Order: sequence, then C-alpha cells, then structure tokens
Amino acid sequence: MSYEYQFIGLCCVEGTGPKACPCSAAREKKRCFAAGIKYTFETMAEQDKIQKLLSEVGSDKEESMMEMMLLLNRALEERDEYTRGHSERVSQLAVLIGERLGFDAKRLEKLARGALLHDIGKIGIPDNILNKPGNFDPDERARMNKHPEKGHFLALNSHLLWDLIPMIRNHHENFDGTGYPDQLKGEEIPLEVRIVTLADFFDALATRRPYKEAFPKAKCLEMIDEMKGKKFDPQVVAAFHAIVDAFYEKTIRTFNENPPHADR
Repeated sequence: MSYEYQFIGLCCVEGTGPKACPCSAAREKKRCFAAGIKYTFETMAEQDKIQKLLSEVGSDKEESMMEMMLLLNRALEERDEYTRGHSERVSQLAVLIGERLGFDAKRLEKLARGALLHDIGKIGIPDNILNKPGNFDPDERARMNKHPEKGHFLALNSHLLWDLIPMIRNHHENFDGTGYPDQLKGEEIPLEVRIVTLADFFDALATRRPYKEAFPKAKCLEMIDEMKGKKFDPQVVAAFHAIVDAFYEKTIRTFNENPPHADR
C-alpha cells in the first residue's frame, strides 16, 4: 500500500495482527496493515472507547482528524504532569535536526507533525502503567511496548495521517535492528523516524520524570555517542550535536528549572 508514491505498509485481509498474519510480508518482518483492533487494543471496552472518539469526527470531515489527534495527544500528556510538553519538545528538536540535514519546508512540516504524534498510542496504556514511578515488570513492559502499534491503528483512520505512520509505529526501532516492533535496520528505517528516535530519547534523558531526575547534558551526550551506530544513525547524531547546545539552553533547562508541579 502506498500514499503519494511512498510505501507505508502491506495490507493483509487475514488474521488479527502481524503475529497471526500468514502472509510473507509479516514473515519477513515488514510493516503489515493487518494490525486489527483485537490485536492492537487489549480489551473490547478500550476498542469501543477509541472507536467512538474517531467516529465522532465523521467520515465527511477527515480534515478534522489531525485536530482530533492533537487533542488526544494533549489529553494523553495531561494524564502525567512530568511528560507534559514532551511531544512538543521532541517535535521542536526533530525539526532542528531536519533543518541541519537539509530538509525542505514540506518535509520539515511532515517531520514536525509525526514527531508531535509519535506517542499517540500511549492513549491506550492504563494509567497505572503510564505513570508508574518505578521500573516495569515484564508484563508491564510488554504492554507499554505495544504503544507504537496502538498509535498505528489510530493513524489508519485518516489518509491524512498515513504518511506519519512510520514515525508513530517505528520510533523505537534501533539502527542495528534490535528495536521494536518490526526490527527494522539501518536505512530500512526512514530518516524521519531515525530523527524522532534520537529526539525522543534525548528529551526523556534530559528532563525530569517520576522515576528519575534529569540527566546532566554532558551525560546525555555521552550516552548518545556510545549508542551511535547501534541505537542511532551516525549522521543524525552529527546533526544533533550541531544544534543541541542552543536547544538545551532555550528549552530543556527552562523546563527543568520550572517543573510542572512547582506551583502545587
């Protein structure tokens, strides 16, 4: 299946998800659009809740879908004061990296939107997991790791979002092929996705969370350099280094010095 001559996935009419899909595309670990509701969402109640939100937009108002997704994203971030603003910061940083890599205006707009919605699938993660202050147990980790596929399902509901699906579904892939959910490797991962992966990781390290304090900038940069060629694309890391100092001072330091709970 393609959109504007860009590959976005392979459509399978059998099975309820990539694990059940018998097609060769799934066996080869390529993106498969058989990620049906029963696979992507954990309960019928959850399915009904999300489907109701989407149906309210109306089939004749697909131009409203982006606004709906942004509202869902804001609702998600309101569930956790520590991650409020995370997606906006990831989007801002991703655009700066994209500019450094020579993206044109149209490509930067796509990158900004995809980065803004990269975690939209977390709307389907229970609060007790999403806001857990400690480490996840194996079951909780497995459920949290489903959020890219949940986001993929949400984005399928409007063709206006199809070109953002790789950034939503694959932002936890690693450059060396050890990520999830599809174990994509190297240039199998679109460049926009490789940018969002790094921007997402940096913001998570550099800002305060319920389970940790913010890492110092130097430590964040050291960790990213150690993962160059493993988790991160070396060319994206180089572009990131060129712009990170100004971004950190303007955005990250301001957030950490004015935490969201400071007025409580």
